[in-house]
Amino acid sequence: LQQRTFQNVARSLLKADRLTFALHLARALAPDEFGEDEWRVFTRKAASGGMGGSMSLPGWVPADRMADMVLLSSSLPGLASEVGFDRNQADWAQWLQSPTPEAHPPRCVPQNLKHFQFLLAVQALRPERLGPALSAFACAILKLPSLNAAPSALHHVCEEDPDPMQPVLLITTPGADPTWELEEIAQRHRPGRFKELAMGGQQTKAALELVRESAKRGDWVCLKNLHLVVHWVPALAKELSSAQPHPDFRLWLTTEVHAGFSPLVLQQSLKVTFEAPPGVSRNLQRTYDTWSREYIESGSVQRAQTLMVLAWFHALIQE
Repeated sequence: LQQRTFQNVARSLLKADRLTFALHLARALAPDEFGEDEWRVFTRKAASGGMGGSMSLPGWVPADRMADMVLLSSSLPGLASEVGFDRNQADWAQWLQSPTPEAHPPRCVPQNLKHFQFLLAVQALRPERLGPALSAFACAILKLPSLNAAPSALHHVCEEDPDPMQPVLLITTPGADPTWELEEIAQRHRPGRFKELAMGGQQTKAALELVRESAKRGDWVCLKNLHLVVHWVPALAKELSSAQPHPDFRLWLTTEVHAGFSPLVLQQSLKVTFEAPPGVSRNLQRTYDTWSREYIESGSVQRAQTLMVLAWFHALIQE
């Protein structure tokens, strides 16, 4: 249930926002792992207690990390004493040089120290490693293999059989275009019954007529680039609210992020973000998820190898 909840929400978030959501979800599901004062220090809502001018820090603390160490030590003196910043200077100085400090705590750190408490030390002393450390922590709490959304989110949406009254809103980013993947899915599910229209200032009337006709016949429709006509999107929402579509009707919408996009359509839609996957291997996986086994094996070995080279080249260009 935790994994399904995370994946259903994560597919509507940009990858930059998934870690934030994962941490809040982990805190809601495992509140004992997060002390209230510790969370305040982590979110920088805690004051340093006025001790910054008089506090003496160990010599191994880099000059550019002193302000964060003052905040940590003055706000959580019990934690600072428990991990022994002063008593175990050699251990901490050695840990500070580690390429992966989040994975190898100093020997002086007590075994019963909560993981989130140790992450506060990572935040104060090695902030460049905080992202990977938090991702691993959230994955452990939520029992997830990674915080990445499923590489074939569109396929999952089709398998869920969405309500014909609920549009599917594809939120795109530069360098990522869901159109080709959507066309392949439509070719398998509704061959010859998929229509698309690129929106512009002169296309709004034609778009409404296309939606009405397709809703009656049970076709799939994709209206692209709604960020170009955000003033018209409420009219589309009004049209959908009064429609009685065929059960097979599906409305797909694509848009880039736009501050003026209709909140009503955002609330009504099933949202899927479409970004270039992080890393070559995940990009390859997404490409192969869109190809059926029959498609790959329908030709010669040389053809299958050529497909692999094409997918690899595509992943490298996007990366």
